[in-house]
Amino acid sequence: MRAADEPPYGKIAPAPIEIPSCPYTRKSFTYDKSLKRATLYITALGLYEAYLNGKRVGDLRFVPGWTDYAKRVL
Repeated sequence: MRAADEPPYGKIAPAPIEIPSCPYTRKSFTYDKSLKRATLYITALGLYEAYLNGKRVGDLRFVPGWTDYAKRVL
């Protein structure tokens, strides 16, 4: 006989969740002149963290924020 709080077919163990690792995109380059300003353009389906020379770029978290993919991604 089963307990009152037990489902009729017994307890169901949750399936393990596998989270794929994040891909890294790296590009090496050299620039001989003095650099005063640079612009980094990033596109992603989801969130990203950008690093330059091993240091995080900017101080914002969860960028680019909420995106309506039905309107932004074709």
